[in-house]
Amino acid sequence: MPSPTTTLNALLAALNTPGALNYHNPVGFVPATFGNDPSGNPPKVGLAQGPKFNGVVPIETMFAQLFTFLPNFQLNPIGNWLYDPSNVNPARIGMEATIMGQQTGSWFQRATSVVFYSPPISDLIPPPAGTPGQIINQEAFAVFSFFNNKIYQAGVYFDRYFMAKTLGNGRTSLRTVIGP
Repeated sequence: MPSPTTTLNALLAALNTPGALNYHNPVGFVPATFGNDPSGNPPKVGLAQGPKFNGVVPIETMFAQLFTFLPNFQLNPIGNWLYDPSNVNPARIGMEATIMGQQTGSWFQRATSVVFYSPPISDLIPPPAGTPGQIINQEAFAVFSFFNNKIYQAGVYFDRYFMAKTLGNGRTSLRTVIGP
C-alpha cells in the first residue's frame, strides 16, 4: 500500500532520475502524486513568496514551465526528512534540499502569464541559443502535506533574489534583482 514516503519518493524520482517512470513528464507524475485535500479541494503548490498553483492542471503547467526554464532541474534532499510528530492523516514531511539546474529558458513572463508572473525570476532573460546558461545550486526547504497518501499541498521556500542574481549573469539589471 502506498504511503506518504513512497509518494514523495515517486515525485523525487520523476524530478531527479532520468529513465524513471514519468521523468520530467508532469502529465504523468502530477496526477499520480498529487490529490485533493481532506475537504475535497484541489491540490496546491506554492513557491517562495508566490505564485500559487491551485489544481492539477496549473501544477502540471508549473512543472512544464520549470522544465523549460531549467531542463535538467533536480530537487535533491539533504539529510534526513522531517516527519510531523503527530503521525496523523494528513501527514507532513519537510526536507532541506538543493535546487539544481542549468537555465536555458525563461520562467513565466508578464506578457504571457500575468497570473504566474513572479519577479525577479520571471525577469531573467534566457541565454542566447547555443550558449550554455548559468547553473543554479541553491538550498531550499520543502514541506509536503498528504491526504490519502497523495500530496495536497506543497510549499518550496528559497531565496528568489539569490537565484535571480546567480542566473542573471548580466542578462537582467541589478535593479530588477534587488528592487527599486
